[in-house]
Amino acid sequence: MTYKLCKILAIKGKLTAEMLDVYLAADRITSEQYIELIELIKESEVI
Repeated sequence: MTYKLCKILAIKGKLTAEMLDVYLAADRITSEQYIELIELIKESEVI
């Protein structure tokens, strides 16, 4: 559930890397999901 919400927010440009750090530290997302979401954040910053 957290991953899906984060993915939507990352695509919309409403998520920051700092927010993801908290979810990763709390074991709400996996490291693989973290990497994917960071890439989405980077892509949304370029646009």
